[in-house]
Amino acid sequence: MNSNLGVGIIDVAIFSLFFPLNARLLWILIRNKNFSQLWAYKLIFELAVIDALLLASTLIAGLMCLTESNFDPIFSRIAIHVHTAGHEMEGLLSVVLAFNRLVVMLNLKRFNKSWIYWLLSAHACISGITCILTLDRYGTPFYNFETHEFDVVYNTSVGEKSRMLILRILLYMTISYFSMGFVCYTVITSHIIRRRKTVSPVDIRIFIQAVLPFLWLVIFKIVTNMPWVLPTDVAPYAYTFLTRTVPCSHLLSYVTLNISLRKAMFSTCRKVTMQSSTVIRASATFF
Repeated sequence: MNSNLGVGIIDVAIFSLFFPLNARLLWILIRNKNFSQLWAYKLIFELAVIDALLLASTLIAGLMCLTESNFDPIFSRIAIHVHTAGHEMEGLLSVVLAFNRLVVMLNLKRFNKSWIYWLLSAHACISGITCILTLDRYGTPFYNFETHEFDVVYNTSVGEKSRMLILRILLYMTISYFSMGFVCYTVITSHIIRRRKTVSPVDIRIFIQAVLPFLWLVIFKIVTNMPWVLPTDVAPYAYTFLTRTVPCSHLLSYVTLNISLRKAMFSTCRKVTMQSSTVIRASATFF
């Protein structure tokens, strides 16, 4: 099978399956006050917004593969901005979520303040906007049909040193937020091991719910920065699978491990109702 056709089919299938589920998740988080009042769910909402944009860029990439042509430059420009800035913002927000899990599970009330989360979320947004402005200024985006990723042709006015500086900044940003997330989750894991007899199963599920997408993002970044680890004939499909399923990892972890969200997402009722005990437990866990 032609790799463009195969990758295009994968991209369109991922969008068709997960975009409606992601839209459902956003709707639930907006309408249900039990979720919208808790900071962990606010962070999940922010991640879901970025996931929706990433899934839209996946659809654009898939259609380009199926037609084997780059669309109007505006589509490529929007898609690469979403693709690059979106993954960086998700990395930063994943660290904020890791911090939230650390604060809640270790009961560090002095750090469980709304202004701290607002500040960290604003930092993620500013970093994403800076990434977009940098790409828009120094390069022209296009879809690379050989590697099946959005790429940039740097302007002739940009020297090799400037280009390497941009790439180095992105790399250091990735290393820094992965390191911070690793520290948070290591401390939480140590806490769970030391108090395994008293830690609630709900807390453990919510911890796993946060750490699994983070690990998936780590794997994606490793493969992105070290493409030589994959065989040439497998690389296009493996890269497509890893990069396109970053948003999917969030949805799958929520549906699998978060009982409240799973009930809400698959409820046939217009108005989502939750048992009072579940709501009380969720409040104690998340805020």
